[in-house]
Amino acid sequence: RAETEAELMQLVATHAKQCHKLDSIPQEMAAQVKAAIKTVSVTV
Repeated sequence: RAETEAELMQLVATHAKQCHKLDSIPQEMAAQVKAAIKTVSVTV
């Protein structure tokens, strides 16, 4: 979980590097990730 889009993209980049051996995320892939982002409310 991430508080901001920037935090989320950092998590995505870490996942891509560790699990898929990608040194960077291609712009097209980043755009697809951003298009799939959903904001949800969490009640604590």
